Amino acid sequence: MALLVTIAAVAILIAITVEAHRQVRSELLVSAAKRNEQELSWEARAGLTAAMAMLIEDKRNTKADTLQEPWAQPEERMRMMAEMGLGPEVTVEITDCLSRIQINALVKQNGKDVNEAQQNLWDRFLRPIVSERDDMDLNATTDIINSMKDWLDHDDDDAVTGVNGAETDYYESLDPPYKARNAPITETAEMLFIKGITPDLFSGTADAPGIGPNVTAYGSQILGESKDKLQYPGKINISTAPVAVLKALLPPEDQDLAEAMAAYRDLRESNTFINDITDPGWYKNAPGCSEVNIDPNLVTVTSDQFVIVSRAVRGDSASKITAVVQREKDQQTGKGVCRILTFRLS
Repeated sequence: MALLVTIAAVAILIAITVEAHRQVRSELLVSAAKRNEQELSWEARAGLTAAMAMLIEDKRNTKADTLQEPWAQPEERMRMMAEMGLGPEVTVEITDCLSRIQINALVKQNGKDVNEAQQNLWDRFLRPIVSERDDMDLNATTDIINSMKDWLDHDDDDAVTGVNGAETDYYESLDPPYKARNAPITETAEMLFIKGITPDLFSGTADAPGIGPNVTAYGSQILGESKDKLQYPGKINISTAPVAVLKALLPPEDQDLAEAMAAYRDLRESNTFINDITDPGWYKNAPGCSEVNIDPNLVTVTSDQFVIVSRAVRGDSASKITAVVQREKDQQTGKGVCRILTFRLS
């Protein structure tokens, strides 16, 4: 009997010890995972800081912003990471906001009237994309632009643009109902709430591109001394714009020249760019483009708003920061700084 009691006591002690060991091990693993997550977060933040430093240095050294500059070159960004003591697990991407079509520029500064130059730009951008889709008719391009204008304008739902535009009364008839913004949008994903813009049209499919990657809600400029008053000039940086946006800048009969423009912009000899793209009219030097005319009110070669994506990856763990930054001068020191407009950690 004494032996059985002893064996039972030992068994209980072993079970308690095993459970305690399991709990301690679990806590150690959770603690290590949290420490790793925190380390990756700070490394991603360091990558963001390095990217902002590149943009500030660029502003100090050059007047134009082009894809030929260090901030736009992956190898140069990696070099900057190394100089800051960051390993290859940290990578950053920098995208010029003005390389995209600016949604909020579709409506003029008065908040009511459509900007005709931007309307034509959107027509040239949307029409080829819509034409590739079997579920959209020939009038879809105009209808979508009208609905976008109604979503952005400040007319308080007084008037619907065109035959198939849409204001709050249309959106309140949906399930679930919602109101039109009647103001500038803050995120491109908000376009999915606008009549006629489907998830497939926004994100694209295997057979047709989407509009999402080539548009932006940013590109604003401060109007006057108050940072609360913004304007959206809508000018596109022709020296950083992707091919899809270059096509929208060109007249319909010349849109096939966008590839030639992009190739001219990227032409190198021994890893050195050979063509100057710091003047808004550089595109006329590209093959076949000498007689092409792009509306000068639509183009620029400078920008001060950028999207930075900083990633830190270690094994199966990762941390990503997406931030929109504004380059400007510090009012007290007069030195260049990057002000963070939006910040998202994931």
